[in-house]
Amino acid sequence: MSDENTQQDLLEMGLQPESKKALILLPLVAVAWADGSIQEGERTHILQFIDEIGGLDVDGAILVEDWLRHPPTSGYIERGIDLLCRYFRRGDAHIDPKVLDRVLDEAQAVAASSGSGLLGMIQKVSRSEVDALAWLRGVFGEQLGIEGFEPERPKARRGLRTAITDLADPVRPDDMAAVLVQENFRRPKFLVNRHGMTVGADIGCDVPIEGLAPRHFRINVDGRKFYVEALDDKAAMSVNGERVGMRRVFGGERIVAGSTIFSFKLVARDLD
Repeated sequence: MSDENTQQDLLEMGLQPESKKALILLPLVAVAWADGSIQEGERTHILQFIDEIGGLDVDGAILVEDWLRHPPTSGYIERGIDLLCRYFRRGDAHIDPKVLDRVLDEAQAVAASSGSGLLGMIQKVSRSEVDALAWLRGVFGEQLGIEGFEPERPKARRGLRTAITDLADPVRPDDMAAVLVQENFRRPKFLVNRHGMTVGADIGCDVPIEGLAPRHFRINVDGRKFYVEALDDKAAMSVNGERVGMRRVFGGERIVAGSTIFSFKLVARDLD
C-alpha cells in the first residue's frame, strides 16, 4: 500500500505522522475495553507503558486519553492495528521495532491487571479479554510472521525522515481557512476564526442550533491545528463514527452531534 494511502488512513484516525507512536497503545486499549469497561488497574498499566516507550507527543497523548475515555469501535481498532503492523513491517523512525516483542505481553498484562479472584490469589481475565488476545495474536501472526520476526528496516535513514514519514505534516496553508458545514438542504457554512467556535442550542453559542445540548461541542484552534472538543458528556458526539472527548481534525471529517451532521473542511480563504 502506498505512503499516500497510509497517511490518509492515519489522518482518518485522528493522527499525524509525528504522533503515530500512539498506535503502539491500541492493542492494549482493545484488550482493556474487551469486557465493556476499563478498570483502574488497566488504565494505570497503559499509562505506565506510555512512559516505558518514551512518552507521546501532545496530539498522541490527547488521542490515547480519548481511547481510555470512550471505547473505539471494532472497525477503528482493526484499521489502527493494521496500520501498526504496516509500520512494524516497513520500519519507522517513530516506532521502535524492539517494542514489537512486548506489545502482546503488555496486552496480556493489561487483561491480568483488571482485577483478581478469591483473596487476590487468582488473576481474573474475562472470556472477552481472552478472545481479544487470541484475535491480536492471530493478526500479528498473520501480518508479521512467526515469533521473533524482525521488521524490515529502511536501507538508509535520513534523521527522522524515513520511507514512512517523508510526507509532510498536513498543516493549514496560510491561504486556507476552516469551515463547519451543516449537512442539510441549505448546507450553511460557518467560518472558524482564530478564536475557535462553540456549537450548541444556547443562543450565546457561535453557532446556535436547536436540538443540540446548550453547549454541545467546540472547535479549538491552536496555531494551525484544529481540535474538536465535546462539551457535554451526556450529549452524543462523534467524529468519523467514533465517539470523542477531544480529537485533532485535519479536514474532511464528518462530525455528528445529536441528530445534526456537520462536515469539517479546509477551503480557500475567500469563500465567495
